[in-house]
Amino acid sequence: MADQPLGRLLLRGVREAQSMILVAILLLLDLPSLLGSQAAYSPQWLGWLWYGLLVAVAAVDVVLGVRHRFWGRAAWPGALFVLAVSTAAAASLPTAELLGPAHYTFGVVGWFGLVIFVDHRVRHVVAFVVLHVAVTAVLLAWRGVLADEAVTLATVALGVGSFQFALMAATLVLRGMADRATEVAVAQAEVATQEAIAREVHADRKARYAALREAALPLLRGIADGALSPSDHVVQRAAAVEAARLRRLFSEHGDGATPLAAEVESLVDVVARRGVQVRYAARPLPVEPPPEVRRSLVEAISGVLLVTARTARVTVGGTGSDVTVSVVTDGDVGGPVRGAPDAEHVRTSTVVDGGRTWVEARWLIP
Repeated sequence: MADQPLGRLLLRGVREAQSMILVAILLLLDLPSLLGSQAAYSPQWLGWLWYGLLVAVAAVDVVLGVRHRFWGRAAWPGALFVLAVSTAAAASLPTAELLGPAHYTFGVVGWFGLVIFVDHRVRHVVAFVVLHVAVTAVLLAWRGVLADEAVTLATVALGVGSFQFALMAATLVLRGMADRATEVAVAQAEVATQEAIAREVHADRKARYAALREAALPLLRGIADGALSPSDHVVQRAAAVEAARLRRLFSEHGDGATPLAAEVESLVDVVARRGVQVRYAARPLPVEPPPEVRRSLVEAISGVLLVTARTARVTVGGTGSDVTVSVVTDGDVGGPVRGAPDAEHVRTSTVVDGGRTWVEARWLIP
């Protein structure tokens, strides 16, 4: 329950409190009233029938509460059943007892409305209580005593309903406070998450810049002091690799494509600058790979792509279960191409056929 919104947790607590109040009223108020006035029912077993039906509804509510469930779509059918029981109980009483102790169901119906509609808007409870009072008024009018009993009906309804609506108002205030507290907690969690992500990204980039310094600076110094020849194919390839890594780092600051697509696009751009004809396509990804997996996917195709002489086709995409990066080039790279060793769930395959090389790096989404 720790991941539940505070409003939902409070709602469960309120529902438990209301269920206990309902059970207490049925046992401590309505049962004594029935025992003292069961002679008013004709036959007398009718009083126990109505009481048993209301107890059954209360028992269903308790079971739902124990299972942390609410009435949901069954709220109005359950409420109308309670209203029908109360109406039948009133109809089985003599006119003199319609607003007396024998009509014990009149006072408890509103409490049933509170527990049944606890997860609904307040207007459902209000409509149910008003409907209950209106049905009682219609019954009094049918008996021809509404004019004489109108004041008594209003007094009893207000006296009983005041407690119910007071609890309802307090619940609304508490739910509002809980909702605001939930919003604050969610906002704080989002800020904390963003800060953690920012720290992780910053540390990752520091590590990558350090790795670049270890590889790129000796290369630049060697070219500058003449120890390495720019015309050497090995030096050219090393320079292309480091340039691609730099461009991938810079591309992470852009806001156009996804990070993976941006890194692959920067690699494609480096190759295209060398005169290679590259066709590039990027499809929407089901999920963005984490940085270490993203690096592995790009490194898996960079080796073969950087030695391509004429044409290449690069694709970024995936399904609901994986993310793939593939390249088809003109030439044999001379062996399998592997991703970075720290790339968890990444599988790389290489196929050489007919003077063309196909490399695919696939990340299986955990």
